[in-house]
Amino acid sequence: MTARSAGSSGQGVLIVGTNRAADLPLLNDRRLAQSDQGNADTRAAFYSRLETLMGTPDQVTSLNGRVAALTSALTAAVSHPESEPGLSTVVSAAKSLVSSISATSKDIQAARKDADHEIASEISQLNDSLEKAYKLNLQIFKSAGTGKDTSALQDQRQQIIDQIAQIVPLREVQQMDGSVSLYTTGGAVLLDSKPAVFGFTATSVIVPAMTQQAGGLSGLTLNGRSIVTSGESSVILGGSLAANFAVRDDIAPAAQAQVDSVARDLVERFQDTRV
Repeated sequence: MTARSAGSSGQGVLIVGTNRAADLPLLNDRRLAQSDQGNADTRAAFYSRLETLMGTPDQVTSLNGRVAALTSALTAAVSHPESEPGLSTVVSAAKSLVSSISATSKDIQAARKDADHEIASEISQLNDSLEKAYKLNLQIFKSAGTGKDTSALQDQRQQIIDQIAQIVPLREVQQMDGSVSLYTTGGAVLLDSKPAVFGFTATSVIVPAMTQQAGGLSGLTLNGRSIVTSGESSVILGGSLAANFAVRDDIAPAAQAQVDSVARDLVERFQDTRV
């Protein structure tokens, strides 16, 4: 924006354009914050779901609460083995714990399946958005070449890139011809002379033993090549996509391992000849 003048008298203002390049560092920072938030929200949603299912340690109906109830019943039964009510309490507490273990295990696998399907949805959205951004690059290049205003097209492209940033953390680089290139913060090219293409196959049924490493669950490909989905070497580290992979492949299996530990402890207790 600049002053328009005729002679010595002012005649208002003239809009001469916006400096989008100057705003780019702030825009990239905002998008990184957006990716971090998407990652945190996805993880928090799983932990909230797990807490709702397993309960908190102070709740008698929680998994820990049922373990405590069985421990108490077993202790009483050992002290008074002749007590029929005491033995009935042990059986009831054991049944409640087994039921809780089963329900928890099923929901953990359901959460893994939900994460798997969310990954598929995000991959579809990611590929679609990258294709749209690529086409807008072409439109902007052609329009700029004929002297047309490209502000509206640039705004559309920015909105699409914002959506991509929620899924995968990225940085934008503006080119001299008006197009933009996109790179993940891990160094993968998302958009340059052509859009990247991600590949993923959703799994209809997930059981505890299924893992990506063993081939039971789909990994992720970028332009036909497999890429790492977790750890510091992952090019998609951060964002909701990485968080969903973490839930499916790491966080939920860790929770399942805890449940399995409770189940093993239950079996060992009933195999104890002193009980």
